Amino acid sequence: MADAVSGKKGTDATKRKYCEPCGNVLAYAFCSDCSEYLCTPCANLHEKQRISKQHTLLRGPNMPTSYSTAAKPDSNAGSFQKCFQHPNEELKLFCETHGSTCCTACNVAVHKRCDVIYIPDAAKEYKTGPEYRKLIDDVKGMEQLAAKYLIDIDKNMKSVDKQEADQLAMLDKYRAEIIAFVEKRVKELSAQIKHLRNKDAASLKEQQSKSQKIKAKLSSAKTKLKACEQSPSELFTESKQTISMIAQLQSELADIADNTHFQHFDVRKDANMEAVLKNKEGLFTIELVSGGL
Repeated sequence: MADAVSGKKGTDATKRKYCEPCGNVLAYAFCSDCSEYLCTPCANLHEKQRISKQHTLLRGPNMPTSYSTAAKPDSNAGSFQKCFQHPNEELKLFCETHGSTCCTACNVAVHKRCDVIYIPDAAKEYKTGPEYRKLIDDVKGMEQLAAKYLIDIDKNMKSVDKQEADQLAMLDKYRAEIIAFVEKRVKELSAQIKHLRNKDAASLKEQQSKSQKIKAKLSSAKTKLKACEQSPSELFTESKQTISMIAQLQSELADIADNTHFQHFDVRKDANMEAVLKNKEGLFTIELVSGGL
């Protein structure tokens, strides 16, 4: 008897059906249009909603024991995506209030007070309706716009590459001009420095030659005076001549002293160039003259 009772209870347990939107609540009815088991609150809501109030509900013992004995759903309804929140439910409904698809579980839990429509019913004439035609036109228009932007972007990419090449070439040109200017200026100043050096060197060499001649004359006079020391008359005569010569040589030495100087000079940086070199953005800057697309 116990086995029989146990077996009966087991058979009853296998016949239990649960509300598909709720999951853990015993089913009270079955919607043959949606092929879905419903509890009492879900069944009551199903009968009141605009999208499902015309559906056929099988209650209590009239509920099928499996989907195979239930009435098949509309073959034109097509396939449905699975609900992300309720993986066992299909997205058969569309909430016009929130503009989103939902399943019957979502409908009960979230969209109970919303304007919800049954997708297979709404989809019957959708293809020939104004919204779909506008959607196709919008997609086509945006596709054309995207294609235009791709052409513009490709054109601008080429312009970007050309601009880089042009501006780098311009920098090279400026650099060459600056180097040429600096080299020319250095060459001019080098020639000027060499000229000043040659002028001073020639003057100093002239004074050097005069000094060497005076020194030679004094050395010769000294030798002659020394040779005449044993002859008073000759010494007197030589001394007088030497005195006269010394007076002349003193004048020449004074002239040499006045002409042994040279010109002192320094290479000085131009104030404007010094300011440019100290500036972090010296010589060149980059100025944006226009925007993008």
